[in-house]
Amino acid sequence: EGNAVQMVIEQEVSKVEGQTSLDVVFGERKLKTTVLANDGELIVLGGLMDDQAGESVAKVPLLGDIPLIGNLFKSTADKKEKRNLMVFIRPTILRDGMAADGVSQRKYNYMRAEQIYRDEQGLSLMPHTAQPVLPAQNQALPPEVRAFLNAGRTR
Repeated sequence: EGNAVQMVIEQEVSKVEGQTSLDVVFGERKLKTTVLANDGELIVLGGLMDDQAGESVAKVPLLGDIPLIGNLFKSTADKKEKRNLMVFIRPTILRDGMAADGVSQRKYNYMRAEQIYRDEQGLSLMPHTAQPVLPAQNQALPPEVRAFLNAGRTR
């Protein structure tokens, strides 16, 4: 009825931090928020930031361990990473079944077109291998469902 939608959004980023003798250690960052957005309005969520710094050493075995001249046979590199997860959401209110069907059909056709394009391009490692492609929209439904839908349209 209205032109706004309320959403509860949860974001999570997790990764394997390390491993102990008993278990794997996971690092986790979570964000939960509630947003009120108008139909078609762009929402940007951010805040899951991650800063990492590290140093790596590469050396020639034995020669890199010699005092004083060992530095000639090794190199060190500093590594810094900054990441910020941002999520962009544009809610669309579908007021009836026809609008939902239209959106679904556009998304389906987009996915099918992408698959056909990739099939035409082929895989570089397996050049003559066909890629899977979704069936055309009218072939996607079983015959009994198509018959039911066609019967509903003739009324």
